[in-house]
Amino acid sequence: MKLLDAIHANLADDGPRLVYADQLQEAGDPRGEFIAVQCELARLGYAVKAPSWDWIGDALADDDVDPAHIRKLRSRETALLKAHGDSWLADAKRLNPLYSLMSLRFERGFVTHSETGASAETGRKLNALREVFPTLDSIDLPSIMDSELAQVFAWPGFAELRALQMPVHGLRGLTQLKTAKLRELGMRCTDRNDHQLVSLLFDWAPFKGITALDISAAALTAGDAAKLVATCGPLDELQLRSAKLGPEGAATLANAKPLANLRILSLISNGIGAKGTAALLKLKNLRALDLRKNK
Repeated sequence: MKLLDAIHANLADDGPRLVYADQLQEAGDPRGEFIAVQCELARLGYAVKAPSWDWIGDALADDDVDPAHIRKLRSRETALLKAHGDSWLADAKRLNPLYSLMSLRFERGFVTHSETGASAETGRKLNALREVFPTLDSIDLPSIMDSELAQVFAWPGFAELRALQMPVHGLRGLTQLKTAKLRELGMRCTDRNDHQLVSLLFDWAPFKGITALDISAAALTAGDAAKLVATCGPLDELQLRSAKLGPEGAATLANAKPLANLRILSLISNGIGAKGTAALLKLKNLRALDLRKNK
């Protein structure tokens, strides 16, 4: 239990996880190999993102990473999950038989992510799930009713999350939190006026701690983009899909100091054209770039 306690106390540290993995492998437990494989994938930058993110991270092509090695690790990860994943989720299934590998995701060997229906019961359900999986620090709320926002975000655990995906109108609840440890934030616009709610981030202090931001289908002007990058902290990953940025918006991003070390950028369907594409050449640290549907 001491090793598990050490893992739960410092989720960012792979050291205790790998010691625990060695112990399990010595005991013939396949979970040990699974932990080691996922830790290696994460170390190399290939941890799997939530399905709601249109993630291009697996396009990273660092010279010192052997693609064949990644394929071998990914294949082993898939095989171990297929063979043992359901049994590793047995405790969760006792809470809710509908929990599965589709709604719960493993990262670095432990369950870190849950897709959860938002309701007045959200806090109670997430508390129960975190009792089973103390490593849970990433949540996807596929839908939220405006009438439920106050009850959903009353759960204290939101302030402790590393990653959150939700409809953009969830910002009405999220930005009421005075403190948050979020590093990854993904939002989906479901109404054509939703994009206006992105401005709630501009005055939210924890926004400066975000390192990966994904906003889908928000009609952001070049001015909106300027405000966004002026108020965010240094980003490692930015995805603004179907945002109608145009060439001026692309130039705004290219010149923004918080994006100087950006490694992953997706601007699918933004009409940036040749001029906007040329402007992005200023982002010298990019390792993955997606510019589909930009003329």
